[in-house]
Amino acid sequence: MPHYRLRLFELLAENLARESVKLEVVYGNPNPEQAAKRDLVELAAPVGVKIRNYWLNETVLHQAIFGKTVNIPRQSRGLYVVNRSKR
Repeated sequence: MPHYRLRLFELLAENLARESVKLEVVYGNPNPEQAAKRDLVELAAPVGVKIRNYWLNETVLHQAIFGKTVNIPRQSRGLYVVNRSKR
């Protein structure tokens, strides 16, 4: 995760917790171009959920998150936000 996003997610988690809302940010390893920037940090659990990314030609990304890390009880409500940006 790029370092400039760390504080954003920390503050967001704190504010949402005050409203009894749990935030999980699922992220994975960068492609070589992103890794070369050397500006990556880890987002601590329980907010940060690091998984393995599968890269094809360093441009196509597959993240197998559903059924593994996301478990919402039937009585709950959930919101999934998927960021498809390439930076």
